[in-house]
Parts: sequence; C-alpha cells; structure tokens
Amino acid sequence: MPETVDEVADAVRRSSGRISVSATRLSPDHQFALEGSLHLDLSRLNKVVRFEPMDGTIRVQAGARWSDLLRFIQPHGFALQSLPQYADFSIGGAVAMNATGRGVAVGPVSESVLGLRVVLADATVVDCDPHNRPDLFAAVIGGLGGIAVIVEVSLRLARNGRLLRKSVRMPVDQYVDHFKARIASDPGAVFHVAEFSLPSLKHLRATTWVQTEERCTDDQPLHYAGMEEPLRRVFDRTRVPTWFGRLRDELLLEPLQYARKVVHWRNYEASLPITVLDPRYLEQPQLDLQQFIIGASALNRFLDALREIVGRYRIPLATLSITHYGACTVSLLSLSRDEAFGVQLGVPSRDPASLQTDHAAWSRELIDAAIACGGRFHPGYAMHATAAQFRSAFAGVDALLAVRAAVDPGGRIGNGAWTAWLESPDHREVVGEAARSEFHALMADAGSRDMAFRILSDCGPAGYGPRLFGLMQRVTQRNTRDELIYRNLRGSLAKWQASPLAVLTMRPTGWRRDLHRQFARHVADVWRQVAPETSAARIDGLVEIGSGGQLASALRRRLRIHGAVQRLGLDGRDEPAALAGWWSALVPARVSARPGAEVGWGGGALPPASADLVTLLGGLAAIGREDADAVLAILAGVLRPGGLLLLLEHDAATGQSALEASMAVTLAGLCAGDPWEDSQAHPRAFRAADEWVGQLIRLGFEECAPRERIRRTQYGDTLLTLRRR
Repeated sequence: MPETVDEVADAVRRSSGRISVSATRLSPDHQFALEGSLHLDLSRLNKVVRFEPMDGTIRVQAGARWSDLLRFIQPHGFALQSLPQYADFSIGGAVAMNATGRGVAVGPVSESVLGLRVVLADATVVDCDPHNRPDLFAAVIGGLGGIAVIVEVSLRLARNGRLLRKSVRMPVDQYVDHFKARIASDPGAVFHVAEFSLPSLKHLRATTWVQTEERCTDDQPLHYAGMEEPLRRVFDRTRVPTWFGRLRDELLLEPLQYARKVVHWRNYEASLPITVLDPRYLEQPQLDLQQFIIGASALNRFLDALREIVGRYRIPLATLSITHYGACTVSLLSLSRDEAFGVQLGVPSRDPASLQTDHAAWSRELIDAAIACGGRFHPGYAMHATAAQFRSAFAGVDALLAVRAAVDPGGRIGNGAWTAWLESPDHREVVGEAARSEFHALMADAGSRDMAFRILSDCGPAGYGPRLFGLMQRVTQRNTRDELIYRNLRGSLAKWQASPLAVLTMRPTGWRRDLHRQFARHVADVWRQVAPETSAARIDGLVEIGSGGQLASALRRRLRIHGAVQRLGLDGRDEPAALAGWWSALVPARVSARPGAEVGWGGGALPPASADLVTLLGGLAAIGREDADAVLAILAGVLRPGGLLLLLEHDAATGQSALEASMAVTLAGLCAGDPWEDSQAHPRAFRAADEWVGQLIRLGFEECAPRERIRRTQYGDTLLTLRRR
C-alpha cells in the first residue's frame, strides 16, 4: 500500500514478476487482480498534488476517490467537468477504464484529463499528455490498467452552480427525437438520465438538470454517506414487484415525487454514491451492471433487440437507464468517436459467484446486438464478452498492443481483463481435456457454453436452466467420462422432479410453440413471394414431419390450408392427432432410437405431386445418413412443381458446430429423461448445410430464400427453404 510515487516505483523495481493495481476495489476481483502478482493497492495514494484556481486545473494522486476530490474543490466554487456516474470510484481506475457519467455533451473522463504521471514496468516515472508522449497517453487512458501504473492525474475543472430538475415521461420511441430537440440544443443542460419503466420497457422518464439562478430547495453542497431523500426512502421501502405495485408507482408515487420543484448544487448531483443504485453494493454486491454505447441512429434498433432478449430469457431487470455519451477523441479503445447514448442495465443475481453462470449467455447476445448496431460494450463493467467480441468491438486493439510492446515488452503489468481479452492464454490443457470428453470440449468454448445454457433453459423445466447449467459445470469439473456426467445430471433432475412441489414449480417451457410461430411467419412470407398470385394466400396440401402438427396450427393463422394435412413421425408413420394439441406441450418430443426409411416409408400414404408444402424439423440428421437419401427422394416426389420444402437442420460445417449439434441432442435427451444408452443411440448423421442443399439440388430443388440462422435447438440451427423446380 504505497503512499508516494517513489514507493510505487521502488516496489516495481524490486519485483520481478507480474504486477496488478487497484484502489477502491468496487469491480469484481477477477477483473482488476491477477493471481500470483505483486498487487499495488493505491488507496493511500490519495492526496492533492497541485491546485491552480486561476487556471481551473488540479493535479491529484490516482488513489483518491472522486468524492474526496469534490470535497476538496467545493469550498472554492469549482466542480468537475466530467466524472463517473457514481463518485465512489477511484480517479486512477476511472481513467484506466475511461468511465462515463451523466454529463451532457462532455464526453467520458478522458475528455477532462490534461496529463498523467505513470510508472512503467521498468520502474521509470514518465509524464505524458496529448503533446508529450501522446501514444502512451492515449494507450493508458481506457487501457484497462495493463499499460502502466497511473499515479497522478491532472484534470480540467468547471464552475459549481445551481441546477434545476426537469422531468418528463414519454414512450420509448419518442426519446431520441425529444433528446435532440429539447436537451442537446439546450446549452444549460448539465446532467441527464432516462430511466425505463420496468418490466414493460415501453415508457421511460427523462430527467435533465439544467443551470438556473433560483434558490436551492435543498442547500446541501454534497451528497454525504447515509443521506437519502425522505420521499425516496418511502418509495424504495414500499415498492413491491407486482403489477399493482408498478401501477401505483406510475400513477401515484412517481408523479408525486416529480411534481415538486427541485434545485440542487451541481456538486450535490455529481457526488451520488453507488449505494443510491444498490444499498447493498458495498457489502455484498448482488447486482450485475453492464453498459452499451449505441449511436443515436441505431438506439431504437438496439432497444428492440434488448426487449426481445429480455423477454426470451425472462431477465429480471432491476434497473435500465440511458445516459448521453459525448465523443471520445483521446483513447485508443474509444467507445465512440461521435456522440452516442449509454444504455446501462442492472440485473440481480442469487449470489456473486453465480453471475458468470446465470448471465453469460444472454449478455453475449446483447454484446452481439450492440456490435451489429455499430456500438460497443463498456469493458469496465461485467466481463462476459469473449476475446473475439472484444476485438470486434474495438478497432484500436492492435495499436494498444503495439504501445504495450514498446513500454512493457515482458507484459509485467496486467489484470484479469487483460488476461481474458488481450493476452493469449495457453489452451493446451483444455484441448487435451476436450479430446477425451464432449462435455469438456463443450465447456471449453464460450459460444458452446452459451448454446448449452439455452438448450437447458428451453428443454428443461421453466426456470431451472441456470440451476441445471451450474450443476453441469460442477459435475464436469469432477468427472472426465461423459457417461458419468450424464448419469449424475439425470439423477439430479429426477430427484428435483420427484419433489412434492414439482407439479407447480417445474412447468414446461413454450419454446416449441414460439419456434413454430417463427417458422410459420417465415413460410408465409416466402410463399407469398414465390407462389402464383392466384394462390399466394393458400396452401393446397401439407405434409408435416416430426413436429406433431404444431407447425400446421401456427401456419393456419397466416395462410389458408386446403387439401390433406398429414402428420408423420420420423419413422414415417402417421402421428396421432392429439399430439397437435395441448398434450404435446407437456410430453417431451422423443424419437425412436433407430428411425428408419426403408422402402415404403410413409406407409404409401404420400401420393406423388399432392402437396404444396413439406416441413421437416431436425429430421434428416436423426433419420441417418444411409436412409436420408431415400427419404429426400420420397419428399421430392410428394411436392408439386413450385412447392416448398422447409428443413431445419444442424449445419455441421466445422468440428465445433458438429460438437454443438451432438451435444444439443444429448442435452435434449437429458431433459426428456432418456437413459444414457438411448441418448447415445440417437443417430447423429450431421452434415454441412451446403451438402444438404447440394443433394436437394440434384433432386430438382433450388433455394428460394436466404438461409436463416437461428439459435441452436435440438432440431438444428439453420433454416433451409427450397422450391421444387
């Protein structure tokens, strides 16, 4: 715990191994620490070095908190130009993560930094700024603490003043226009935040603090620890997570809270502690915070994707808000070169240890959605992103690594974030383990783990997916044989199902219903494009294989179906009509261990050229490679010229995708309660999508719609739509 810059340099000089740094330690341990390293705790390096009120600048040691700095400058009439959303963080940590706040058009912390003093890996003390060592300056700011040890920071100050609160409630789709018209054009706007109404995510309340000369309604200069508005205390203590509680908040409590005029000092609003967000954060944090930086033009598109992911995973959001993100022109890992919006969400968890298990899959989907919208994720929050996602989000990674190679060629300074995203880990042990076990190979890849989490959440009882996935992680660590892992998981699931409350708590999920509705929309859209105008709204003849009639039920809501509707199992036999009703939602879909396609498949009940549509979900791989050719020939004969063939198959174009396809079948059998022998006897004749399409082209088909990739299910992950010529 050094107290001077010389002590930091001396500690670095006398050590020979890895070095990691922290101060307030409000981030997870695995993010800022490094096992086996010399850890520098800079919390005592917290003094003001130089204060120049005439120039409006201050130089402070990196271990000081923003709240400490506010207490120092407040009597002199100064405020901070930009700072994090909460004042508990250390100044050095905020600079290393390039933290963002609630300021309007001021940018992240980097935009108010005038210069830095850092200690390099060779114990050299270096001063850098935009003119002196600009490459080092740009790499250290936002460099995730892996370039050098920040010991002093020079900041540009602003003037303190009074702020008036303005608040308005509006639909979400009106927010961007409101911000551009009313807030971005107001030169007096200082702070801004928009908080969503949960869990509908259809409305939000936009609150802006603007400069005013009116007297303060609360003359407190700073927000001290333990302070809380009486009305807010009542709201927080009486809020209940029910539809009645939400209705009461929206119609009674919230209008009452925002009806009165509120005028505060600027430093009062800037000094909010993180306990305002979560009162237990400093004791036992159970809130997973994430932030995404999205451009204004793509904000509504990202929010649509967020709503879809939140609804699909049933994410219990505790908070969701939007702040303004000013352009960042300094850092190599800039979150946005133009003005954008920061979307921050907080999700409670059962315990801190389960954050990586429960939230990883949907978090990575949100990161992909942000990248697809041209945005970024903030690396200073929860570490759910993969190294590939990190490199895809930040274009300056190569430049950052080049600076590090110049100033720290041995890679001494680092932390968990650098290890996860920017350093090349040794995979030899993982690969060796993966070669012996499909379960271990699955758990060794982040994308495959997410697939397993989704399969268990879909096929298993509702709400038991995270619990079953966590159990699979623990069992896989203790066992090396797939059979032992499978039997252990099946025994635990059977024990849960034997509970007296299982009838009430272990309800089936509706993922099959949602999947068939998605396919029905797809078929209706394609059919209207390729069918003649006279029959674009009707289908004459339907053969549905392997999905129990649920697709036909969903399709009837979009198209008129005439003629015969025949439902077949994967063995070619007629399925009972009861499977198309409510009973199929309660009985897990199982197939025989060895479905065949012998001569006469379909019982001779499939007359040639009798159907406009044939659907087969996950069937070809399950039928078997030697029988699939005969089945395809039969299906080609059933379709009329111009008819559609809809296939959902596993695209096993790579070894990893083939592994995921095999494990999807295994995990689906596990959730259905199949014994280990039946699960492994299920055919796995996986092929690449190109191979399936090539075979169908030889039978007289042509692709009539782009291949649609969906999240992997036990049926497959690629939707193929072909038309018989």
